[in-house]
Parts: sequence; C-alpha cells; structure tokens
Amino acid sequence: MSIAILLALIGIPPVSAIDFLTGPAGPASFRILLLGLSESLLLAVIGSLRYLHPRSYTRYATGLFVAVLLTILLPQIPDIIVTDPSRFLLFAATFLGCVFFLNLNSLRTAVMLYATVLLVSIVPFLIYRPLPLTTVIPTLVGIALIGVVRQRHQDKNIETSLELRRRKIDLHRHTLLYEQAVAATEESEARYETVIDSMAEGVIVLSSDGVMIACNRSAAEILGMHPENIVGSQIADLNLRLCRENGEPFPADELPSTFVQKQVQPVNDVVVGIDVDNSQKKWLRVNARPLFRRGSSVPYAATVTFADITEYKAQADTIRHQAFHDTLTGLANRALLKETLDLELAHASREKSILAVLFLDLDGFKNVNDSLGHSIGDALLVEVARRLRHCLRRSDTLARAGGDEFIAVLPKINSPFDARSVADKVLAELEKPYAVGSDILSISASIGIAIFPDNGTDGDSLLRNADAAMYAVKKAGRRGIRFFGPEMNENARVRLGLLNNLRQAIQSDDLRLVFQPRLDLHTGRIDSAEALLRWNTKDGPVSPEVFIPLAEEGGLIHALGDGVLHKALSAQRQWSADSHDITVAVNLSPRQFAVPDLVERIEAATHRLGVSPERLEIEITEGVMIQNVESVRRTMYALKELGLTIALDDFGTGYSSLAYLKHFPIDILKIDRAFVCEIPENTQDVAILSAIIGVARALGIRTIAEGVETQEQADFMKQVGCDAIQGYWFARPLDSQSLLDFIHRHDVRAGRPTSSHIAF
Repeated sequence: MSIAILLALIGIPPVSAIDFLTGPAGPASFRILLLGLSESLLLAVIGSLRYLHPRSYTRYATGLFVAVLLTILLPQIPDIIVTDPSRFLLFAATFLGCVFFLNLNSLRTAVMLYATVLLVSIVPFLIYRPLPLTTVIPTLVGIALIGVVRQRHQDKNIETSLELRRRKIDLHRHTLLYEQAVAATEESEARYETVIDSMAEGVIVLSSDGVMIACNRSAAEILGMHPENIVGSQIADLNLRLCRENGEPFPADELPSTFVQKQVQPVNDVVVGIDVDNSQKKWLRVNARPLFRRGSSVPYAATVTFADITEYKAQADTIRHQAFHDTLTGLANRALLKETLDLELAHASREKSILAVLFLDLDGFKNVNDSLGHSIGDALLVEVARRLRHCLRRSDTLARAGGDEFIAVLPKINSPFDARSVADKVLAELEKPYAVGSDILSISASIGIAIFPDNGTDGDSLLRNADAAMYAVKKAGRRGIRFFGPEMNENARVRLGLLNNLRQAIQSDDLRLVFQPRLDLHTGRIDSAEALLRWNTKDGPVSPEVFIPLAEEGGLIHALGDGVLHKALSAQRQWSADSHDITVAVNLSPRQFAVPDLVERIEAATHRLGVSPERLEIEITEGVMIQNVESVRRTMYALKELGLTIALDDFGTGYSSLAYLKHFPIDILKIDRAFVCEIPENTQDVAILSAIIGVARALGIRTIAEGVETQEQADFMKQVGCDAIQGYWFARPLDSQSLLDFIHRHDVRAGRPTSSHIAF
C-alpha cells in the first residue's frame, strides 16, 4: 500500500480508542461531536489519498471504507444494545453518504456538502435526542443506499476514466513510436540515397517486368543520360547496343538483369560493352541480384550494379598485348605462338588436316644493324613484318621469334606444295628493295618448313624441325627454302650435344692454346706468334671453324675469349721471362669486339698478368669494321692508346675495302691464304698480292702472308716485299714451351731458316 493508505489505517485505532475510553458514561453530545471529528479526520485522510494517488484510491477505496466503518462500528456495539441505536445508525448513514460527496470532482464542493450533511445529521439529533426508528431507519437506509450505489457507480467511472487515460497514454506512446519510426525510415532512406548516390558504381533497380524504377547519379553519368530518361524506361528503350567482350551482340534474354530474375540467382562480373553517342565504346563490369519480399521466393525486382572499366580494360588489353606480342612489330611472340600452335594442332589432329610451320631468318640482317644502326634495323624489321602479313591468310599465325627470326603457322593446307608456294611468295616479297629513311636496302631470307603430321605431332617438334631446316639453308649458302628431313634432326641433335660439351669444356678448362710463330722476312727472326685455340674431345679434335661459330650462337664466345686472352698473356709473360720479347696475337670476333668495356677488360688483364700492352696484338676481321663505324673507330683508337697492335685478318675476302686502310688505325694487314696457295703459278693471285702489298707499303702498314707452305711461296713473298710469313713451311702451331724450344734452335742457326722444310 501507499503511504497515504497506511496513514489512514493508522489513524483509525486512536479514534476508536478515544470513543471507547469515553464510554457510555460520557455526555452524549460530547460523544457525538467526537465521532463527527473522528469521522471528518478519517474522511480527510481518505480524500487526500484520492486526490494524491488516484490509482491506489481506486484500487483500495472500498476495502478501506469497510475497514474504517467496522473499526468505528465495533466500539458502538454497547450503545446499540444498551441505549438508542439510532445515534450510531445516523452516524453510519452520514459516513456512507459522505462517500458520495467525497467522489465529487471539485474538492471545495465536496467539503461544503460534507459539512452541510454532517450538520444536518448531528443538529437534529442533539436537539431531539432519540428519534423514532421509523423515521431514522428509512432515511438512513436511503442515504446509505444512495452512497453505496453512488460509490460503485463512481468506482466504475474512475475505472473507465483510468482505462481511457491508459489507452490515451498508449495511443500517445504509439503515436510517438510511429512518428519516430517514420522519421527513422525517412532518415534511413535519405542516408541510403546519399550513400547510393555517392557510390562510384552505377546502381539501377528494375521491376519484374523490366522497367527501371530507380537509379543513382553514377548510373546516369556512366550511361551518359539524365536520370529522368532512365527511370520508367526499359533497357531496350535506351538504345545502348550492348555487346559481349568478344564484340558479339548481347541477346536480350541473356542480359544480367533478365537472367537474374528468370534463374533466380546472382550474376557476377559479367563484362558488357555499350555504345555511347555512336562514337565511343564503354566497357562495364556488371553484377545483378534478385530482390525478394519477406516470405516470398519469387523476385519482385532486381538490382543491377555496374562499374566503368573502360580505362582498366584498355590497360589490361595493353598489358596482355605486350605479354603476348612483340613490342616492335606487333606480331605474336613465342608465348602466343605456342598457345596458338597447340590449338591449331588440336584442330588439325581432330580434322585430320595438314599444317605447316615456316621458320624464317633474314640473311645479313646483322650487317645492316651494325653498319646503319639499330634504328634502321628496327624500321627494316617493321617493314618485313608488314610484308609477311601481306603474304599470309587471315587464318594464318605470324610471330616474331626474336632478333631477325619469324615463324608462320599455316593451318588447313591441302598439301606441302601449298607451304612451298607461300614460302616462294614470301621470298619474292622480301627481296624487293626497302626504302628506310634515306637508304635503299636489299635483303633475303632463309626458310625452313616442317609439316604436321609428317615432321612432328607437337609444337616443340615442329618448331625444332623447321629451325633445323632453316639452318640447313643457311649452311648451304643462305637465301633458299628447304623442307625438313630426318638427317637435319640428327644434325641438330649433334650440334646441341656439341654445344653442351663445349660449355662443359670451357667450365673445366679443357681447351688448349697453341701458338704459330711468324718469321720476319727482313731480319730472319721470330718476332710474334698467333694464339690458336684447339679442342680435343673423346671423339677426336673439333675444328675451330666448327666450335667458334657454335660458341657465338650459344652465347659462349665471351667466356671463351676471356680464357684465350688470359692464357695468351700468361704465355707471353713466360716468353719475356726467358728473354724473348715476342708479341702474342689474339683473335677477336665481331661480337667480342662489340662489348662496351672491351678496352677496360684488356687493360685490366695486361695489368693483372704484368704484360706490356706493346707485346699484345689484336686480330680482327673485316666483319668488325662494317658494324657501327664510329664506335669501332673509337674502340680501335683507344686500344692504340694503350700500346696494342691492331691487325686486319683475312684481308681480300668478304667485304674487303681499301677504305678500311684509310679510315681505321690498322698496323698489320694479314693476307688470306686463298691468295697464297696457288702462287707463283696463278698470275691473278700474283697481281692481287703485289697490289695489296704495294698499297700497304705506301700507307705504312706491315703485311703478313698466311698459309705459306712451300719454299717457292716463301721466296715469292720475300721478293714482292711482304714483311712476314706464317705457315706450315716454317712451323706448325706449338704449345708455349715447345715454341720457346723452337726459338732457341732457330737462334742457334743465326736467326734465319734453312732452305729445307722445317716441320714439327
């Protein structure tokens, strides 16, 4: 109970006790007044409870009134039995009747009415004392009944009022909750719209009948349209001309927005192309999701998101193109060639058709590259690629294998003769003059052909066999066409094995250096020796004419050359220690001479081994000087500044030009053995030798004749003014120690050879 109820109940016993203590002996008027006072006090407490705590009053009022009435009634039992009960009955009636007045809404009215009733009830009793029961009882019962009925009616009214008030409060609370929910929904929608509009991806919502019912700002920008033109339209109305990644049109029933609603499953990362303003194609990455109502498995709409990947796709296409195409010519590279060849071979095997692989290598391209520069060489390769494309079908594959090598794959040909016809067409087209810058160039090619399935059933075999056929053309003199034969495969296998053995021989230092002495025809002394490399295998010796080109092709020439230089300088140091200042001559190939740090490497080697650069001679061929002329000149002058001697080997063959003698710092001219072997009988060789020696003498260049094998040839060389000779007539190549022994014996004979043939 509340505090007010407790106060009311606590106040009842004291009043009843006072009434009991006064007893029946007290004055009747005093007791009546005392009862009126106690009654007023209790009603005041209960009235306060009503106005201060209506809910508790409504719940406990009836019970409280009954308790108060019984508490007051009990002390009056003696009066009822002994004296006139009318007094108590009047009191009870006034008490119950006052309940009616206490339930009035106005407190002031209730107090006034209560005081009036109380006075009306007490005054007559005080004046007339006992009243007849026939008068009192009906009156009291009527008043009591009115009070009870009024109380019950008032209780119901209060309960109804409280229920209405509660419902009003609930309604107010629900209204507030509804308004809060509406505000939260509006705020959420605003936030959602802000988030959706701020997305870089386009978002479109389509109804089940394909009508676009919403879109964000990015969608409109990507599609190049206003949102008003999108919402309410169907995709077909936008006239976007959708296409797949391969360029084929996108069927309407396969569009992600349609597919996702028919199949009721998401669509992820579909690339779709659209035309914008008939001038630009955009590429979109599209995702789609079905939308369901709660408890439904049938989509009522679909949301489609898409991102503009035009720039990304262009970059990806560029990267892919660079990964699978040659950057210079735009042709397929080896990776794409292998992929395409494997695919074409699968088709050919399934369809039982013939396929040809053409392996093409340009003849003399290196000379163009070295003499005119890489820019001219690149321009030539681009033009060659253009002409090759012109000679092939659209279904054929053309690739640049590297350098000046090209490979063509010809699927679905009728016979090997078709491949030969294409190769003839290619040769004729490539041999037409090329206008590159201010230069007019001519070039030829060597072509090898391998046929599927006769020459191989897989890509590697066909490429390897076509390469072997092309190499056979090169070996036969270049410019030609050759089909693969079984013997070529054997030759390729032998060359590969030989290359592997050469690599191992270089690593294990199994190659041997010998020296062929030169005889000075003016002094009769041995003044120099040429270092020559020898390789003996378990199958016998291998000629330098075989393994030197092989080392160049296999990328071993630099390691080989470094080893030769080291051994030659070591031998020269040994000779100098034995008081023989003999110059050692070392051959450099064009590839060795083209190394940027050649001068530094030679200088470091001479310094490391303690050999004077004046005791080192570098022999180069005419092929070196047809490379980048200015670069070669700078290198040669740098070598001259170190103190080295430069010799031009094999003069008279290849690209011989007297201009070399004028423009390059050449110290020695070595006459090729081809002009020596038939003299003095061959008058043409005699005339050529005389002219070469005469020009060299006029330019202050020393001459050395190679391949002197007879006394007559030696005498002739001395007669025409040649400065020195080397050849088997004088001495075969010797190892370092044997050369020293030979020099000692030669010096014993007064420094000049005997008239007999000296052979070792």
